[in-house]
Amino acid sequence: MESLPLYGGGFLSNKRTIYSRDEVEINVKYGDLMKISFPKKNVEERIVVIAVNQCFDTIVDQNVIREASVHGQFIKNYVHNISDLHKLDIEIKDSLSEFGYEYTLLKRDDKLYGKLDRYPRGSIARINGDNGVTFFLLALTGFDRNCKAHCNKREYVESVLKLFEYYDSHGQGKELYLYPMGTGMARTGLSKKEALESIITLTKISKEHLRSKTTIIVDKRCKNDISITEF
Repeated sequence: MESLPLYGGGFLSNKRTIYSRDEVEINVKYGDLMKISFPKKNVEERIVVIAVNQCFDTIVDQNVIREASVHGQFIKNYVHNISDLHKLDIEIKDSLSEFGYEYTLLKRDDKLYGKLDRYPRGSIARINGDNGVTFFLLALTGFDRNCKAHCNKREYVESVLKLFEYYDSHGQGKELYLYPMGTGMARTGLSKKEALESIITLTKISKEHLRSKTTIIVDKRCKNDISITEF
């Protein structure tokens, strides 16, 4: 277990292994998800999960995707120009089509901003990153007419379980990185601590699908608010 020194002479665990048996290892670790997602040099192949909305929107603005969200930070780091945006939109649509996901075409009056193709919760678009990284974009949140996100606890659980089933079939044993999804603007009603507890529980009960190393990243800025040593 890695530890970091604290002021006052104590120590704060930086990483905790919560399950390890045969090929399965589940860790919880403080870190920066974007640095893990966008390494500057080649790394061992990994998969990073990013929770997105059911329309797989890619425009970051005040109406659809908040820049401060994980979804928004992913877009800002992945897209540098209009060509990148166009490429991402095509890759999302092609991936969803390849794996047989069907969508409902909304009317503009149903959703005032952004894309209108709405996929089922739990749909996953597989996107190629750089330096050994692959992204699994997980459709988690829905929208109302004014693009206010929503996702109840049952929908959250079902979506995450579908993620693990997808990984079992298509993850190829690559290391999996995810994070406590569903807080803030997702409106699941989960606090950051509750979201962490939920993702740990769901990961443990899905271990038969995760025959590799899985790491749950807790934002390092939350060290003073969320202790990973409780799990």
